[in-house]
Amino acid sequence: MAEAILRDRACQATFQALSGFALVDGGDLHSLAIDQNGDAWGWGLNDYGQVGTGTNVTPILVPEAIQMP
Repeated sequence: MAEAILRDRACQATFQALSGFALVDGGDLHSLAIDQNGDAWGWGLNDYGQVGTGTNVTPILVPEAIQMP
């Protein structure tokens, strides 16, 4: 069970497709996550590179690894 924040309200939600992530957060149309190993992942709308994968290919439909500096 993961905790999701929706419009400043906390609720419980199950994310079967996102198993293995320790933290998940989202922007308006993209999401970012940290997995249990500390690696960063991103997906969603990426017009301006906001997902952090190093490209502006959009949309990113499945989580892609983000290279940390």
